[in-house]
Amino acid sequence: MVIFIFLYDLFYHLIPVKIVSFTMALILIFNVLGSRFPVHFYYWQIGLKDLLWGVSIGFLFFFLQYFFSKGRWVGEGDIFLGVFFGVMFGIKGLLLTLFLAYLLGAFLSLILII
Repeated sequence: MVIFIFLYDLFYHLIPVKIVSFTMALILIFNVLGSRFPVHFYYWQIGLKDLLWGVSIGFLFFFLQYFFSKGRWVGEGDIFLGVFFGVMFGIKGLLLTLFLAYLLGAFLSLILII
């Protein structure tokens, strides 16, 4: 699903909010079921506190960029993606994902500048 969102954003410069919201709902259901039943998938066993912190930080990180840049740096769809990754990975995975994404972006920017 993430690859589909990436390709859609690459070609249309839009993030399909309905698809992101639907996928977030599915992941939330898996998180709830994973906490109730013995499922052995790591990403679906995120605690409620970890999930709430991930959603909060994912939202705030992109919302503050959107707010201060007045929509020039990131768009509204990126805020949804921040919440999506917070739901999917929790706070630890979200911070790692953001760090790696910005590190890769900086590396590719340096290659393009040189």
